[in-house]
Amino acid sequence: MAAGSSLWLISSFILLCIVSSALTYTAYDIASDRVCSSISKRELSLSMSRPILVRDTGRLLSRWPGIKYFRCKWEVESKGHGTGVVGVIQLLKFRRSGYSECADFVEFKEDKESTPGPRLCGAMIFGHYVSNNGSLMIMPPVMPSPVPPTPPPPARSIISTIFNRQKNQWAGLVSRGSSIDPKGELKTTVYVEAKPLRKDETLELAIVFSGFV
Repeated sequence: MAAGSSLWLISSFILLCIVSSALTYTAYDIASDRVCSSISKRELSLSMSRPILVRDTGRLLSRWPGIKYFRCKWEVESKGHGTGVVGVIQLLKFRRSGYSECADFVEFKEDKESTPGPRLCGAMIFGHYVSNNGSLMIMPPVMPSPVPPTPPPPARSIISTIFNRQKNQWAGLVSRGSSIDPKGELKTTVYVEAKPLRKDETLELAIVFSGFV
């Protein structure tokens, strides 16, 4: 238990350093054609020295009319051999639909072989959910058991062995509002429902993408 907690603290510290290491960002407004296009998926190039910030500056989400749904997809691709990409939701206020479903959502997808991650909505700060009383809901990752399985697992096929070697070993160490791709290809989808905001509702979004080696 102590080892798992220590590893979680170390990984959280590393992730924080990755995100906050650079002083300047390449900032994009989610309402701009550079990020969201109805014709094709946009690609944003990332370097180690200059993280990317995608956010709503007030042109779109804060004045959401809800006449038509909004869907935006973009891909952040790192420059440089062996450079990975980590995306962290810095700020999120998206509507839920019931207790467990999302009306609006953010969804990350890693390299071409992976499946999309969970749809994220509600309130988030720095990659963690925020409870109704304003406190961060920080959950440690599920650590693999150090005890070997009994009885031993059956021998794997060649295809299964190759697949498991390609599995993202970093995925279990990031927060729920984050995604990491060591291959340097991270796709993001943002969806906003065709429903006007109530008087007490606001929509906010800010995501930072950083490189790591």
